Amino acid sequence: MPRAFVGSIPCDIVDENLELYDTLTREKVTCRSKAKLVGPMNATVYVTGRGASEVTKTGMYVDSQDRLYQFHTYAGMRNVSPLRGSSQGGTLFTIDGAGFDPYKEQTKVLVGGAQCAIQDITDEQIRCLTPTQGKASAGSGEHRLLVELYQGEYFESNFLEETSWAALSPSHAGYKAFVPQDAELKFPIEVTRDTVGTLKGYLHPPHDGTYSLSVQVGERMLVMLAANGDSDSEFEVMQWQEFELKKGTPAYLEIRFQTRGLLCCEGQHAGLHVSPVPGEGQGGQ
Repeated sequence: MPRAFVGSIPCDIVDENLELYDTLTREKVTCRSKAKLVGPMNATVYVTGRGASEVTKTGMYVDSQDRLYQFHTYAGMRNVSPLRGSSQGGTLFTIDGAGFDPYKEQTKVLVGGAQCAIQDITDEQIRCLTPTQGKASAGSGEHRLLVELYQGEYFESNFLEETSWAALSPSHAGYKAFVPQDAELKFPIEVTRDTVGTLKGYLHPPHDGTYSLSVQVGERMLVMLAANGDSDSEFEVMQWQEFELKKGTPAYLEIRFQTRGLLCCEGQHAGLHVSPVPGEGQGGQ
């Protein structure tokens, strides 16, 4: 009988009625984690008479703090209030969600890049006092990828022209946008007709060094990168082209793609490859 753990905390394979949550085969186990702590953890499966599961190199990732992990938990936000406050700060700001660490010293809330002084915190709610407008600035926003689809659109000959993409907007009849909740984007993305789309987000380098991108999305794609995080200074990046990134400076990434048919990109991926840093031998996925 197998047992699964995330970190040192059990991950349930069956529900309260002893029914499997999803899959249990020789190659795949699906479980529901009981872990509430935020951060990187490793997953382990123990099988009676066989021992613990083996970790493969391709199953490991590196986070922005240069820590190896297989499973990463993030705090999730459902709602924030109020939507407006005093420019002088001191507004009691409430964040409702899940997965918050109930220990104040383990949690930090930033509003516009400046610290919001935590007043109280539970697993599902944080209340803090906002900073003054003078201390705040524009933040990078969502820590996951933003996927935008324009169904019914297809660029026959002008895919590379900036004016083609600049003309797209949320008012497009086939517009659809979502933020995947998984730590990695999984395909296929379901579309009903010819579609162009974009993936947008930020890369948080775990250390200073040389990086390259391995991307395969759609029938045609264009990868844009801004190492300084400013989307206005983005440039085209070729497959496996090397570029320099610095820890603490999130790099802006935009992938433009298009596809025909009913399913986009089945079996394809968008991944980051970390080239070894001379003298350090660091690498990751």
